[in-house]
Amino acid sequence: MRDYRNLAGLPSGGASGSNNIAEFVIVGRVNRFDIIESRQALPLDGNIGGLNEHIINPEKVKLFDFSILKP
Repeated sequence: MRDYRNLAGLPSGGASGSNNIAEFVIVGRVNRFDIIESRQALPLDGNIGGLNEHIINPEKVKLFDFSILKP
């Protein structure tokens, strides 16, 4: 997806004080009944947001894979 960071509203080291630098990927599965909220991603650090996102209780996620992208 083109311009994912912007559309996902990922933190970029601005006012949030956080920075998502995509060091790793976690793959998991969750039951659709454990989705707390579905909404559009909120803007953050100048990124516009807007992509669909799900708010999920992390205790309900069954992890399947973990990959390090940048050692």
